[in-house]
Amino acid sequence: MNVDPYIQYYSKSGTKHFLRTRWFRSQNEIPEKKQSSKADTYYGEYQFQKSFNQKSALLKQLNVVSGITASYSNIIGDLYGNHTISNIAPYLQLEKKINKLWTSLGVRYEMNRVDDYALEKKPVMRAGLNYELHKATFLRASFGQGYRYPSIAERFVSTTLAHREYFQILAYNLKLVGA
Repeated sequence: MNVDPYIQYYSKSGTKHFLRTRWFRSQNEIPEKKQSSKADTYYGEYQFQKSFNQKSALLKQLNVVSGITASYSNIIGDLYGNHTISNIAPYLQLEKKINKLWTSLGVRYEMNRVDDYALEKKPVMRAGLNYELHKATFLRASFGQGYRYPSIAERFVSTTLAHREYFQILAYNLKLVGA
């Protein structure tokens, strides 16, 4: 289940403000296998956009997009225990049009924490070019870094793969084929 309230505001000066939020609940009931879990995730993002079109070459057709995202999850799970995870990430992207060429350059600073472990911090960069060859025909190039923080399940899952009898049968079959 989730709820996604948001607000958009466009000022007379041309700035745009976005506030996006979410509450998400995930609940799995598998008591006979001790794999039940319940998680509440809270998410928020504030984004600011400003377009410039001054006569100076530097500010002509320049767009600035900046903001911050944050999330917090409280997880209760039989399979991987009870944990909290949080993320906060400010970001900035500049977009500039020069004739038929759009350029973009962006940075995001990821900060993640699980429970009381040390805060993990990573910058993530991106850049892109988009050139209009003809009407509705574009040549694009981009470079981007990725950063993926492991989920709670990936960090803490603890379960058995199979029964001992399965491994005995597997070992017997391997002997038959000469492995």
